[in-house]
Formats: sequence, C-alpha cells, structure tokens
Amino acid sequence: MSFDTLIDAKLEEKVADKLPSLVAREVARISQASPWMTEQQLADYWQVSAASIKNWTARKEEPLPCGSMGELRRYHRDDVDRWARDERRRQRRAKSVLKAVEK
Repeated sequence: MSFDTLIDAKLEEKVADKLPSLVAREVARISQASPWMTEQQLADYWQVSAASIKNWTARKEEPLPCGSMGELRRYHRDDVDRWARDERRRQRRAKSVLKAVEK
C-alpha cells in the first residue's frame, strides 16, 4: 500500500467517524435558526429573484406580508408560506373564472 493510499484511507476513516456528529450539529443549528428572513433569504428559500419578492411586497392587493422597521424588511416563514398557498388558490380561482367567461 502506498503512502498516499494509506493517508487517504486514514482520512476517510476520520471523516466517517466525525460526519454523523457534524451533521447532527448542523441540523440542530438550522432548526434553531430564526423564522425571520431577509428579502434575499426569502428569494433563496423560494428560488426566485429578490426583485420578485420586492414586487409581491409592493402590490396594492394581497401584498406579501413583512415586518418593517424603516427600510429594513423581514419576512416570517409561517406568514410567507401561508401567503404562497393563498396566492396559489387566488391564481387557480382567477384561471377558472377566466375559463368560464371564455365559454
């Protein structure tokens, strides 16, 4: 066995030993994360652009809910998830009304 192969095997063994505790620690950290998100964090969470978040927040009817302190905006995960579900229902309803009108 070559020296490099031996080092690789030992390194792999050490990583395998430590990986479960590292993963458990990271899962615990994430689960304790704040439910409040910045505009960019929400955009990343929903996999959309920050511009989309701004547009939805600025809508006159049914805006995306957020908490504000001056220019600082934060979005609560529960509120935005509920808004997204409601928005999907609104869009489906609008489509069905449009189809009925077109008939």
